Parts: sequence; C-alpha cells; structure tokens
Amino acid sequence: MLNLPRFFVVSACAALLACARAVSPSTPIASAALQIFVAPDAGIVPALDLIHAAQKTLRVSAAVLTEKEILDALKSARGRGVEVRVVLDAQNRATINALQAANIATRTGAPGYKLVRANFIAQDERAALILSFDQTRATMTGKRGFAARTLDADQIGELIAVFEADWKRAPASPTNASLVWSPFNARQRLYALIDSATQSLDLECAELQDDAIEARIANAIQRGVAVRVVIAATQEKLTRAGAQIRLLKTPEIDGTLIIADRARAFIGSTRLGTVALDANRELGMVITDANGLDILATTFEEDWRVGK
Repeated sequence: MLNLPRFFVVSACAALLACARAVSPSTPIASAALQIFVAPDAGIVPALDLIHAAQKTLRVSAAVLTEKEILDALKSARGRGVEVRVVLDAQNRATINALQAANIATRTGAPGYKLVRANFIAQDERAALILSFDQTRATMTGKRGFAARTLDADQIGELIAVFEADWKRAPASPTNASLVWSPFNARQRLYALIDSATQSLDLECAELQDDAIEARIANAIQRGVAVRVVIAATQEKLTRAGAQIRLLKTPEIDGTLIIADRARAFIGSTRLGTVALDANRELGMVITDANGLDILATTFEEDWRVGK
C-alpha cells in the first residue's frame, strides 16, 4: 500500500465524496469545501500552495512568522502584483522590517490583547487556511499542530472582516457558527462542545489550566463520558476526576484538538488556559465534516498510542 501523506489522503477522499453525493446546504463545512492538515506531516506545503495561488489579495494574520519560504512566497506574490497585507504580533519586529522592505504593508495586532495568535491566511476572498501553530520552520515541520483549508464563503468573509477591523483598529464582531474566537466566543463554544459529549471526549492540547474548562470535563466524566487527554504535563485534578491521561513529549503539541463523540471537533490556536481564553486574540474552528473528523481521530489515536 502506498504511504501517502495524510493531507493528500484527506483531500482525495473529500474530492471523491464530493463527486459521489450532493452536499447539504445546512452542513457547516461541507466535504468539498474543507481540507484538514496535520503538522508536522504536511509541513509548510499548505501555506505555500495558498500563497502561490493568490492572484489579487493575500491577508495574513500570525503570532510568529519567521519561515523563510513563506516570507519569500509573500515577497514573490507582491512582486507579481498581489496586494499583500500582514498583521503580526508585536514581537515580530525583524519580520515586520523585512516585509516592509519588500513593499508589503504590515500592522501589529489589535491592541488590548496579551498575545495576538489568530493564525490564518486568506487568499483572494476564495480560500483561507486556519492554523493552530506559528509559521516557523521548527513548528511547521517538527510539532504536532492542526490546520484547515476552507472554501466556505461565510467563513472567509468573517476572517476578512476581522482582519480589516484589526487593520483599521476598529471593533470586530464575529458571528460565524463554526469559527471560534478568543475572547469573543471561545468559552461559550468550547463549553458547548464539551457539554455535548455523551459517550467520548478526546483532548490533545498544549495547555489545560482553566478551572471552568476542567470543571466541564469533570462533569462529563460524572455523566459517564469516557475522557482521554494527550498533553505534555501531568493533570492531577482531572486524573482524580477519572480522566485517562497520557503524556506526549514528541512531537510537541502546538494548539488544541477536542473531539466529542467522534461527531464534532475543535482545532485551533486557543490553549485551554485562562489567559488564552480571556486575554488573547485566538482562533479556531468547529469541524463536523466526516472526512476531517476521521483524520483528526486517527491522529489522536496515534498520539494516544505513543503517549506514556
């Protein structure tokens, strides 16, 4: 059997299923409009593909952006006439200087947040890539992270609207049901996802240090939900509550994955910590697409098997 990259398999399955059946207009993210990528398997290819495909505009939002191939691709896009604008957390001074030297407009992230970590690339108002991880070589090729490429017009529209609000230093008012923004609606939507679990709840996360989230998970255990957590650090409170915990050191986790009943999932930059939920600008997505859920569940099972 061919050992195909995980992101290629998901893309191929989505395309085949799209041909085989019509997509319900009520589906939040339809198979034909969604691709799931898992780092480090996918590496930097999904981001580069999106940037190379741009014909008119690129809007980039990132916490950290240092990957040379991505920076070179953005400069190349600008050179062929694409309008490129980049919003970065203020820590990226060297990158900001390099982009401005290439005639690429930049802004620091919206003021008032401890960290701006809404990682996405929007291309031509036609496609967008949402990432749980920073755009660095070490992260994209060495850490466990999750990304989603969407063609959903409503989602792309909201990403662009938030980007433009940040660019203009204006208030943002996200409402899309599948996009999860800190601090706007992350708590409510993550609470709802955890509370919806009736049989199983799997979490793979870089951080889990929030009393309300931990209480929600403990309540799920009390109502009979089987809870498994893959994380780097011990979780004594949840262990006492009855959760199964496995520690994963390699690959290091960068982002958050939550799967409820293998029917709904969340992927995003949002750490399950109080600061990330309440004080940072973070971004994630709720996934209900069957193909996306399969790849996320398979990844979780692989990391659960490796964890100790």
